[in-house]
Amino acid sequence: MSHMTPAARRRPLWQSPARLLSVLLIVFGLAVTFAPRAARADGDPGVAELDFQSLYFGPGDDLSAAQQTQLNRLLDATVVLGAPVRVAVIGQRQDLGTAAAYWGRPTAYARFLGTELALAYSGRLIVVMPQGVASFHYRHGVEDLSGISTGTGPARLTAAARAATIAVAGQAGISAAQLLHEASAGNLAAATVTANAGQAEPTGAIAASGGASSSGATGPGAAAGTVPAAGESAGANTGSGGANPVAVIAAAALLLILILLGPGLWRRRGRLGRSRLALPGVGVGIVAVGALVVLALPRGGGGGGGGGASQAQALAFNPTVATPTSLGDSVPAPNFTLTDESGHRISLSQYRGKVVILAFTDAECQTICPLTTQAMVDARAALGPAAKDVQLLGVNANWQSTSIDDVANYSRLHGLLGQWHFLTGSLGQLERVWRQYKVAQNVNRRSTIINHDPALYVIGPNGKMADAFLTYASYAAIGQFGQVLAQTAAGLLPGHPKVLSHLSYSPIRGLSPSTPASLPRVGGGTITVGRGRPHLYLFFDTWDQQSTPIAAQMQRLNAYARDARRLGLPPLTAIDEATVEPNPRALSRFLAGLHLDYPVAIDTSGRVADGYGVQGEPWFTLAVPGAHDSVAQPDAQIPWSQEIYTQGWISLHQLKAYVRAALAPAPPAPHAALVAHDLAGSPPALAALHRQASRILPGGAAALVRRLRELRGRPVVVNVWGSWCPPCRQEFPLFATASAIYGKRVAFLGVDYNEPTTAAGAQFLASHQVSYPSYAVSDGDFPSALLPGGVAGTPTTIFITPTGRVLSARISEYQSQQALDQDIEAYALNH
Repeated sequence: MSHMTPAARRRPLWQSPARLLSVLLIVFGLAVTFAPRAARADGDPGVAELDFQSLYFGPGDDLSAAQQTQLNRLLDATVVLGAPVRVAVIGQRQDLGTAAAYWGRPTAYARFLGTELALAYSGRLIVVMPQGVASFHYRHGVEDLSGISTGTGPARLTAAARAATIAVAGQAGISAAQLLHEASAGNLAAATVTANAGQAEPTGAIAASGGASSSGATGPGAAAGTVPAAGESAGANTGSGGANPVAVIAAAALLLILILLGPGLWRRRGRLGRSRLALPGVGVGIVAVGALVVLALPRGGGGGGGGGASQAQALAFNPTVATPTSLGDSVPAPNFTLTDESGHRISLSQYRGKVVILAFTDAECQTICPLTTQAMVDARAALGPAAKDVQLLGVNANWQSTSIDDVANYSRLHGLLGQWHFLTGSLGQLERVWRQYKVAQNVNRRSTIINHDPALYVIGPNGKMADAFLTYASYAAIGQFGQVLAQTAAGLLPGHPKVLSHLSYSPIRGLSPSTPASLPRVGGGTITVGRGRPHLYLFFDTWDQQSTPIAAQMQRLNAYARDARRLGLPPLTAIDEATVEPNPRALSRFLAGLHLDYPVAIDTSGRVADGYGVQGEPWFTLAVPGAHDSVAQPDAQIPWSQEIYTQGWISLHQLKAYVRAALAPAPPAPHAALVAHDLAGSPPALAALHRQASRILPGGAAALVRRLRELRGRPVVVNVWGSWCPPCRQEFPLFATASAIYGKRVAFLGVDYNEPTTAAGAQFLASHQVSYPSYAVSDGDFPSALLPGGVAGTPTTIFITPTGRVLSARISEYQSQQALDQDIEAYALNH
């Protein structure tokens, strides 16, 4: 229905505004039709490759055909043996595409990549970079494999990928011998069949060790690799916050033409002045521009903290804040009935119609649980009036402390009375709930350490599980985590109430000992940390008194403060971690009855605790602000720390000895000839050990058990180590010295644990001589008589009495010769 004259029809397109506008409207339609909606916004080639194959490496990494074949056969073997592993070799920044912000951060990228892949692949994933190695498992979180050596170049990257694959498969119960045998068989066909048949979709249940998390969008229509903005529906197709490029180009072109032709369009006798389509055409053009501009803008949900898409992108790149793992809003939350801190019977079902934030909390916990509960309280506060429609629940995850008094004490000390219900019951009742919510697998009754999954579920008003979270160990990020929970809850409530919190999701960096910072001082003034000479810090909170005599111990430390001034030792400062205190008055009430000879500072942001590596409280940290080699060796800034919650308080004599030893240069390992001279004349059983010095003996776990039987009548010290373990390497000279000093009275044995290759341990011992042998043992074969719960970490040192009874086990490295010698005296020679 054109009203143009024949002359107008013959004019070029650019001289006919009506025709030009029509063409531009067609362009608009095509832009809207073909603009990508749910495409991957991160542009990460590793995601695309690992969706369907086991190995990704960048084109510039130059892996040879032989190296590729070696890795592929090893990865195929993991599939055949029932524990699939996939590997991303990231040799240079460009291998990451637009996810280049993760360059040099293997742990963060492993979490990100594993999350992106979760819909297509939820098994074990390894990331190898020149800066380090990390693994991620959808159901078990992220792990820093810093003990595995890596570096630049295809040879070192391939070796690191191979060692990491063997180590991660070992965690699944597959020995290195099994894996290498299967890989050498090259059973690729079977691997392909198994991989296609055994691909498991995530169920939504989560489990992690050490506070790691998996996250991602799930549900119908969700694109793998997208992270929903907090508060968005689970199935929303969201990108990383970038603009739609097609829409941007079309909008810009159309807007430019309208600006150029605007006067002619509106003139009464202009080119379109006699056309009945003139004004409607202009209107359609303006609407088109508006629509295209909307399409071009970054997409995202509402809530606090700015634009939804940019916030979602920041959250995805934040390694210390958990993003939700969507459970699809289709799985009913298992009902249960337990008893709360007031003795009332509480059932989950009675909160139908409300959003329930449900956490599994250890009633004696002083590590991750206080962070979780504080985030829950923050979330409820951020919802304002809508908080009445949100119920906070905790289920006790401590199998030793199950009484009502236990949960009431936790609730009182954390200021939670009246804000939540903390539920407990008999051990059988609790175990049933743990199983229902998939958090029981790390609860080990044979250990004195409570190790449970820090799982938190958000349950919708319909009684169905919507999202799951795992808390990360970051004091500075508690407020951000609380905001995520608030936005998640708001998205499930009618009307989606506004969240009153407006925090950015950008990562909050901790303040290391090399960064000066001023903290408020109790009593007035400020205290500067991170400057000057070495300093000893005690991080604490008032609720530490729930499971340790913190007030009495702080009073006792007055003696250290006086000795420090007299002897020139590092001065002591206590730092209260205010981010998890129940209220501002708690600290003043706690200190009211104490008389301390050292200052108390307040970490109001959590950044000092994070930067000083605090993972629980109370916590000692010796900081060296001016460590010259801190770039090459970050541990030089913190040469000694002690988690009192799990390791206990130490005597003042031990504390001074540890501090002195940590600041002293490490002594060299004794010369082999001198050791042999000193140990000459040892009893026959011990002399036999010395003749096998620095050897890996055959026979594995069975031979180790036989040797321990042969050593009955002698105290035995067993050191569990691995050449891949940096703390093990650090403490090895201490054992070399101790075995030379005590080797005539004490039997020393080593356990070379979970080595990636059979030769690795022997190569390590060739350059790290000790006066005793070791046995190579894998994770699944470790004797339960020594450690009933298995090896929880390396290094581990086990002290065995002459009667064969395990007296003590230390799960951390010795940082001074005095500390090791004192334990040998206490546990080996005085029993």
